[in-house]
Amino acid sequence: MIISILWEDQRGVQVKGFGPHDLLLKCLEDDGVGERAKLDHLVRGLPKKGNGNVVKQLSLLAPRDGTGPHDGPVLGVLDWDEAPRLGGLPSSVCFAHARFHLGRQLHDARSIVFLDRNVETLVSEARALVGEPSFGRKPNAQERDHSLHELVWSPEKDKREALRRSVPTFGYLVQRVAEHIARAR
Repeated sequence: MIISILWEDQRGVQVKGFGPHDLLLKCLEDDGVGERAKLDHLVRGLPKKGNGNVVKQLSLLAPRDGTGPHDGPVLGVLDWDEAPRLGGLPSSVCFAHARFHLGRQLHDARSIVFLDRNVETLVSEARALVGEPSFGRKPNAQERDHSLHELVWSPEKDKREALRRSVPTFGYLVQRVAEHIARAR
């Protein structure tokens, strides 16, 4: 079984060393879900350019039963700051309502995971945890990946745990993927 994670990314191409996905895998490893080498083959990161393309791919890959043609569950990670606009919802809408609304369009609300605000929130929190100042602007893809890899390769597991507490929507993503892996065993 392969779990496919559709990520919103400005590059929109699959690249090795995609920081958010590598961080997800490291957190799964921290939790004892599996060794990194095995997780690399089990959980596939598929960056897509923009939230709209993530939703489009979800509609193609995630049928009603939550499994797709990729042999396993498909999850779409959406930046919250853009999600209400995608669903034609007011910006004041809550996560649950937006997930329900977009989920009706996709036939499966369980396939949607929102990141609090956006991936830049994850980067900002990661930089703070390693003692680096915020960029004060949207980082480019290389800066983002470098910042997140500082946590990925850190021997200090407690920093990654702190990141999951400070960005609980990322912690929720780690939990959802771990649950899919546990069900497959």
